[in-house]
Amino acid sequence: MIRAIFLDLDGTLLHPETHAIPPEALAALLRAREANVRLAVATGRNRADTRFLDRQMSFDAYVTINGQYCLEGETVVFRRPIPRSDMEIVYRLLQTQQMACGFSHADGVFCNRIDEWVLRVYRTANMPLPPVLPLEAILGREIYQVQPYVPVGGAKVLLDAVPGLESARWSPDFVDVYPRGGGKRGGLAAICALWGIPPEEVLAIGDGENDLSMLQYAGVGVAMGNAAPEIQRRADWVTSRVEQGGVARAIRHFLPELFSGDA
Repeated sequence: MIRAIFLDLDGTLLHPETHAIPPEALAALLRAREANVRLAVATGRNRADTRFLDRQMSFDAYVTINGQYCLEGETVVFRRPIPRSDMEIVYRLLQTQQMACGFSHADGVFCNRIDEWVLRVYRTANMPLPPVLPLEAILGREIYQVQPYVPVGGAKVLLDAVPGLESARWSPDFVDVYPRGGGKRGGLAAICALWGIPPEEVLAIGDGENDLSMLQYAGVGVAMGNAAPEIQRRADWVTSRVEQGGVARAIRHFLPELFSGDA
C-alpha cells in the first residue's frame, strides 16, 4: 500500500519545455491526494526556487537542498548544514581557485561569481540568476550545499580538500556537494518518521544521480525513462520520459485502485 509519494522536480515532475507540472501528472497527483496519499517534493533546489509550484498545487512536504533542509508545509522539521569547519576549508580553497559556485542557505542561493557555466544552468532551468556576494558571505550564515559550476571531474580539488563532503551530479554543468552521509534519503527518512510511514509504503520517482539514495530508500523506486542507464538499472521500475507522461504512468501503475473507475 502506497501512503506517500516523493517526486524529484527537474527531469521528473517538470516538463522540460514548459517548466511546469504536465496536466496528466497534476491530475494523477490530485487523485492520489483525494485518497489521502501524502505528496512531497524531493529536489536539489531550495524552497525559494520551488515556490512557482504553488501556482499549480501545494505539497505536504518539501525535501529541499538534496535532503539537507526539509519542511512540512512551511515548518522546518529537519536541517543539516555543512559544518563551519568544512566551510572554512572551502573558503580558503576558493580564494585560490577560479571556480564559480552556488551556496544554498535557508532563504535561497547566492554565487561567488557568474560565468558562462552559471549562465547556462540558469537559462536552461528558466530561473533568474542568483545574487553575487563576496566569498566571505559563506562564513556568515549556515550553508547547506555548495554547487560548483564545473564539468565532470571539475570539483575533484574541492572534494579532495574536504573529506567531510560528498557529491552527486544530475547535470553535466554542475555538481551538488553536501555533508557526507547526506542526500535525499535522509530527508525522506525524516519526513516519513514524522508521518509514521515506513519505507515500504513509499513511492519515489526520480531521474538523476542525486535521486539514487531516495529510490533505494523507498519501497518502490521508479526511474524516469529519460534517466541514465545506471539509474534505470538500480530502480525497481522504469516509467516513460517526462514528456511522455512518466509520472502519471507510474502513479497509475502502482496505485491502480485510484483509477479503477476511469473509462
